[in-house]
Amino acid sequence: MALVELSTRPAPWPATHIEIAFDEDIPDERRVRLETRMGAICLDRSRVVGLPSGLPGFQDARSFALVRLPGTRFDPFLLMQFVEDPTTSFLVLPLDVTTELYDPADLADAGRALGIRDEDLGVLVIVNLRKNDGELVITVNLRAPLLIDLASLKAWQHIMESERYPIRFQL
Repeated sequence: MALVELSTRPAPWPATHIEIAFDEDIPDERRVRLETRMGAICLDRSRVVGLPSGLPGFQDARSFALVRLPGTRFDPFLLMQFVEDPTTSFLVLPLDVTTELYDPADLADAGRALGIRDEDLGVLVIVNLRKNDGELVITVNLRAPLLIDLASLKAWQHIMESERYPIRFQL
């Protein structure tokens, strides 16, 4: 699938569920201000996603917010910004659960194994950017997507059993 095709798709879930805007109008009691490597951002505490099991290598990072990067240059990517450690963030790509990158039955089974109802399942894949002979190569980890329960705002990194999902899938 080409990156151009991905960027023309609508958001796979309603933005009000988990997407966090750069917005100073968040009420004080819900506002979290972080000084990150991307600059100062304000997050809405009610939209922070919990990671009960953490991530490999980041066990103490248990909550994150999804932040749309300014401008359209970075669409459709989001920044996964950890709340506990403002210096830690990942570029992620939200995928629709009907994406052809996954067998829908595999995603549904993975979600159910985590207690996520089919209609509440959100999928993020972690993005890796690197240069190869001066050219930017963008890959995503399809083997270990982040599955989000959009109803409870809890997420888990799930290792897909099938080897048909590569760790470095080039966009």
